[in-house]
Amino acid sequence: MSSIENRYTLSKEEIADLTRYRRPADQMRVLTDLGIPARRLHDNTVRVLRRDLMAAPAAPGMRVTQRPKLVL
Repeated sequence: MSSIENRYTLSKEEIADLTRYRRPADQMRVLTDLGIPARRLHDNTVRVLRRDLMAAPAAPGMRVTQRPKLVL
């Protein structure tokens, strides 16, 4: 994989770290559950664009914590 591709896509190791799985089917399931767009390539690898990862919405079960507001 060229350095250009690494800049725009996650590596196999990064996808495995993110999903905690090595099998492409399991990785695709987790990424879909998280709302992260991913593609399965002809060689059975998973491709995730970095821009899609940064723009992905929070998973439905995740809570976004808010800091308390000081009211005077």
